[in-house]
Amino acid sequence: MKAIVGGYVRLADRGALEGLEAHHRLLLLAMRSNGDAELDAPMTRVIEEEIAIIEAGLQKLAAGEAR
Repeated sequence: MKAIVGGYVRLADRGALEGLEAHHRLLLLAMRSNGDAELDAPMTRVIEEEIAIIEAGLQKLAAGEAR
């Protein structure tokens, strides 16, 4: 995920990052509402970590735009 986000940041593709974040948030919502929380916990953590990576990329992009 870091490589993908890094590529989008280098390309300054905010739309792709926002779409990726939205997709991950939908996945997280679906997992939390439909599954067994105990079984889904490891995958939920992975998705949350990926969302954090995407958010960091969006912050880098925003910082670069502010200059």
